[in-house]
Amino acid sequence: MKRLGDGLMKHSAKDFLFKAGCCYFANEDLIGAKHAYENFCLEDPTFEQDYKGKFLKSILIACESLDSEIF
Repeated sequence: MKRLGDGLMKHSAKDFLFKAGCCYFANEDLIGAKHAYENFCLEDPTFEQDYKGKFLKSILIACESLDSEIF
């Protein structure tokens, strides 16, 4: 979260947020992934519009709906 305030490190911070979200999915923790995604979006409002944020959100929706076609 410290890197979000630094203009030069902001891009790498989004990468860390994305990887952290992936860790929740790897541990099959959908509730944790949802809370983490919401927290990431609160800490960095641009994360939700970033392609990595959109990708995490789409995975979250697919996993919550248990629909392999969406996934």
